[in-house]
Amino acid sequence: MKPSSLAPLRIRCKAGASLYSELTATRESLELVLSRVTTGFHLALPPLAISRDDELEPRSVWFEALERPHTIQIERGLPPGTHLVRAAPLYVQSRTKLKVEPWPDPFRPTRSASIVLDSLKTPLEQSFPDSVLTAAEVIAVRMGIWFRRFASEWVDAVAAAQLLATLPPADSAALLRACAIDAVVDLLKLLVQDGVQLADFGAAAPLLADESRVHWTNNNFATAAIPGRIAIAAPRPADEDERRHVIARTVLVAGTLWQRAGTDSLDAWTLDELEGWVPAADASTAERAYFEQQLGDSAAAAAQVHGAVLICSQELRTAVANALRKIHPELMVVARHELPRNIPSRPRGRIRIQPYEALSAERRSA
Repeated sequence: MKPSSLAPLRIRCKAGASLYSELTATRESLELVLSRVTTGFHLALPPLAISRDDELEPRSVWFEALERPHTIQIERGLPPGTHLVRAAPLYVQSRTKLKVEPWPDPFRPTRSASIVLDSLKTPLEQSFPDSVLTAAEVIAVRMGIWFRRFASEWVDAVAAAQLLATLPPADSAALLRACAIDAVVDLLKLLVQDGVQLADFGAAAPLLADESRVHWTNNNFATAAIPGRIAIAAPRPADEDERRHVIARTVLVAGTLWQRAGTDSLDAWTLDELEGWVPAADASTAERAYFEQQLGDSAAAAAQVHGAVLICSQELRTAVANALRKIHPELMVVARHELPRNIPSRPRGRIRIQPYEALSAERRSA
């Protein structure tokens, strides 16, 4: 189980006339945000080119990963002279008595934040600490979320060594005795690819170093954490690399979901594997292509909700995640046993794939 090797990326950012000067003036902050999209260690930023494009709307930004198809993203910048407050418009207006308009929250676009006109940033921060963003900072947030899908390419032995250096020496030494640094790099790449935050990697390291601490229950009960050990309610993979991946995700996904949920419930869609169709292990190429296409179309609504997750079985999680990563990179795919019991979730829908055989040859070819 190895992640594919990809050529290095270059990022091109084109800005409208009135937003270009703001982005170039805050380039250092923009690069800092992009370099820290993976919590847990810092990655070197790929080359970033910022240019002015008068064909764009004056307050819009277009960015793309060069030599990567389907990575173009266009963002609308705040009106000139405004600041964004990550709070509801009525609440902000009642606190400030200023003119306020709704605007999508850059972290969760399905929720409304507030843009405040005719106000300096400092007085706003006194009323809303850590919640006020400038136009350039809003763009930096959106670029950071966009860039996260490519960040795994910059995980190398140096980045892995930096992460291991933050662990207790006994834990990092035990982990390196159990698997080589190259295996740690491959694991970290996969975790970053999955959208998993690495801030709590230290909690997973002892389990990865000593698998006698891990008990595979192979049932549908929730995973149970025991001091220094864990009982994972999922089948034990035969492949050693895949086992490390499942163990690390079981520990780290909980923290990632806490980050996604914040103070709200987690928006969750479920893949219906009982009533819906899923390809068998020996499925044909055509059947797998059909499944991926139908899955991508059906998951489009979930992908529009920032922070949403798609829940499926452990057996299908990797295949589903790989299929959706190409078209819905921000939709996190979570195995059932990885859901923490103390995070409230809001069921939003079920994804059910119609049987491949039920479609006519003409419809399949179309």
